[in-house]
Amino acid sequence: MARVARFLERTRRLQVNMAKSAVDRPWHRKCLGCTFTRRQANRRKVREKARKAFKAQVRVITGRPRGRTMGQIVQELRQLMLGWRAFFGFAEGRSPRRDHGQPWGRQRYRELRKRGVDRPLAWNTITSAHGQWRLSQSRALALALPRRSFAALELPSLIEGGPTHRIR
Repeated sequence: MARVARFLERTRRLQVNMAKSAVDRPWHRKCLGCTFTRRQANRRKVREKARKAFKAQVRVITGRPRGRTMGQIVQELRQLMLGWRAFFGFAEGRSPRRDHGQPWGRQRYRELRKRGVDRPLAWNTITSAHGQWRLSQSRALALALPRRSFAALELPSLIEGGPTHRIR
C-alpha cells in the first residue's frame, strides 16, 4: 500500500487518503454504491445498500396514490428509473423490480380477473401471505402486467443496452 501511495503522490500528484484506501480483493471494497462479485470474473454489481434505497424510493412513489393520478406516478417513477440507469446502468447484475398491483388496493382481484388471470390464480395471489416484492415475481402478475404494458407507459429499462421505451 505504501508503494502504491508513494507512486500516486509522486508521479500522478494525487493525494491519497490512507483512511479510505486499501489493497484488498475487489469484492471486499465498495465505491459509490458499487462493488464486484466474487465469482464470474469479478462482474460489476450494485451494492445491496443502494438496491434497498432504490426499492424504498420506488415503494414511496408507487405506494398509496395520495391523490395522484397514474400519469403523475408514472412520471415520478420514470424520472427515478432514468437516474438509476444513468448511474448504475453499467452494472452487470439484475435490475430491481416492483409490484404494480399495490395501487389497485381493494380492487386487486377484479383487476387481475379483468386482465385475464383465471379465478383460482387471482384468488391465491391476492390472499397470499407473501409480500409485494415476492408477489412481483408471481405468474398472475406476469400475465396481468406483461412487459409491453410498461412499454405503453414509456417506462425505461433499468439495464443499459436493455429496451428503452421512447426516452425523451
